[in-house]
Amino acid sequence: MITLEEVEAALEYLGGTDNDYAMAKARFLYATQHLKTVRSLAFLEAPAGTVGDRTAYSETSETYKTAVSDYRDACYEYERVKAKRQHCELKIELFRTLEASRRRGNIV
Repeated sequence: MITLEEVEAALEYLGGTDNDYAMAKARFLYATQHLKTVRSLAFLEAPAGTVGDRTAYSETSETYKTAVSDYRDACYEYERVKAKRQHCELKIELFRTLEASRRRGNIV
């Protein structure tokens, strides 16, 4: 069973991580756009050649590789914070359901 203390801890966690969640999401959205920008800039800097050659050049450039790594890290952090917050939300919802059932006399 979920205790009232666990629910209180979950609520405190949710309240205390609003800023962390917002920053993680902002970093993720920024990294998504930044990745496209870096790829486009590398494409423009590529030596003359076919579109395929320039695309290959841009996607293997060091700046693009760094941007991909940054994107991966931002995505991981965002999903980690999001998952932990969802876990807390599920705990709270389960507690609410159990309490409602207890009030109706369905659970002793």
